Order: sequence, then structure tokens, then C-alpha cells
Amino acid sequence: MNQASIVKPNGGTVMTTGSGYCDISKTESYSSARSNSVTQINITRPSRVVVGQGGFKSVTQGSGIQANEPSNESAVFNIRSTSILPSLSNASKEDINDCLKKPIDPNDGSTKSLDECMKDEGVATKTLVQQAYVKNVIDNTVCYGFGVGDGKIDEDCQKLVGIDVNGNRKTAANN
Repeated sequence: MNQASIVKPNGGTVMTTGSGYCDISKTESYSSARSNSVTQINITRPSRVVVGQGGFKSVTQGSGIQANEPSNESAVFNIRSTSILPSLSNASKEDINDCLKKPIDPNDGSTKSLDECMKDEGVATKTLVQQAYVKNVIDNTVCYGFGVGDGKIDEDCQKLVGIDVNGNRKTAANN
């Protein structure tokens, strides 16, 4: 994770500590000390509607749908884990590194994908694909029972916010 980067569609990087890609000429890119397997993980946000998603699947359970309130929408991510065995190929390190920089899912129709490039170079490759939904978790605590309570602030809310039963901020003297 210390080599992770956010790579923009135009190839530029954001929040980078490295190139954002594995480099098979560096031992830290390998999964083990034997330097035989490299795994690169690409996480992308799909730009088109997810097939089979169904109506309202991305809306957080227990929430309503309001216009212009994207906070109720779950983020969808495609996670692709590509493992390669570079030593089983005759491809050069430079060619394999160039493949690792290819887009995982090109959208222009003319660019090779990472998998296509590895196949053309004869590199043993396995890609696993997972789709993840990051949902907004709504966990409400009723602090004050308007119209039905006893007029006092709930004990859990007192601890959470640092106030007393009447809503006054707690000080060292009244803890």
C-alpha cells in the first residue's frame, strides 16, 4: 500500500507515493522473497450503469430518495487483482512493465487492456474481478424524545457529545 497512487484517466497521478504501478525489476513489487509472483490491484469507478444492478440497488437501506442528495447513493467500485508470473515469459522487463501501465478497462476501443497486453507478450496472468458497494451507514441515536420523552437527554448522547442530562457542556468539575 505504500506504493499506491490514484491514476487519473489522462495518465496523471494524485496522492502518489510511487508510480502507481508494479515494477518487476524491483523486489518490493513481488509477493514473496522468491520474486516469482507480482500482483497489481486496480480499483476503478465504473462510468456506466452496472449491468444487473436493478432499480434502487445503490440506495442505502433505511433512507429515502431525495432530489440532489447524493449522500444516499452507494459508491460502486470495480476491483481487479491481476497476478503475473514474469519469469515464465520471454518478454522483456520493459515490455511487462509497459503492460502493467495499460488501462485495466480501456473505453476508447483502440487501446489494449492490461490483460490483452499480457496475453500478447505471453505472460502467465490471472485476473480476479470483484464489484464492491460502499454504502452509507445510517446509525441514529435519539438524543431527545420530542413529544414522547421525559425532557432529559439520553445517557448515550450525553457521553457522545460531552454534555449533562440538561444539555450543559460537561466540565472537569461536573464529570
